Amino acid sequence: MTTQSPYQEGPNEALKAAENTLRDFITEVLSEKLGADWPDKCGVTPERIEIWKQRKEDERKKIRGRGIEERTLYYAGFYDLPVILKKQWQLFEPCFGHLKTMEVYLDKLESFRNPDAHRRELFPHEIHLIRGITGEIRNSVTFFRSQKKPENKHFPILEQVVDSLGNTATPQQTFVDTKKTLHPGDRVSFIATAWDPKGEACEFRLWKAPDFKEFVGWTRDRVLEWKVTEEDIRNLQRIYISLRSLRKYHASGDEDDMMAFDYMVLPKEQ
Repeated sequence: MTTQSPYQEGPNEALKAAENTLRDFITEVLSEKLGADWPDKCGVTPERIEIWKQRKEDERKKIRGRGIEERTLYYAGFYDLPVILKKQWQLFEPCFGHLKTMEVYLDKLESFRNPDAHRRELFPHEIHLIRGITGEIRNSVTFFRSQKKPENKHFPILEQVVDSLGNTATPQQTFVDTKKTLHPGDRVSFIATAWDPKGEACEFRLWKAPDFKEFVGWTRDRVLEWKVTEEDIRNLQRIYISLRSLRKYHASGDEDDMMAFDYMVLPKEQ
């Protein structure tokens, strides 16, 4: 699948990217302001939090042997997000501005996430509406973060990279120790989500340390695959996913952003 820019994503992709951006950003802000136990202080009822935790445990049982998303908020319903934002609006107002506007945005997105909405073909004006709302949310978060990193006003960023083993890299955790052991012949896929402040095309690549070999050269396909070989056998094999715009200037060298995953690669047992 090819992603040229956020404005050319399919509506379902845009919805998912905006939702993930919101979950990441809420977790980031509330962890910083309320501490590691922020779910218990965010204003959601204890009953809702227990449902999140149960969903997480159900997911762990369902995919035994694979890692799962450990951030609790990823097991909340989309309808839980507006509740959290409203209860903690003083922390999110600097990013999103007016509460009523944000509530309207999220209510509209929730209607498009409805299963019945997915069973029918979307009209062009609905697709444009989805892209407009999701773009506004993602751009607001990017701009807010750029107050800490002004360069993000000019360069695209990786919003999230997920590997097929259940590990996730985010702007808050760009290097992930997966604690996973692999063997030659294994395959790991990565799905990258990016945002460009100018709404232009972006490219991705996959490469490794310490020899900086490219597995996948620059491509607009945001799904990348690493096939593990005997060359990769070592205690720590670091895999990088890089991003760049097609503009002539970049944040660092020939790329604009990067995230990485660490794995152990051992020989196959005889």
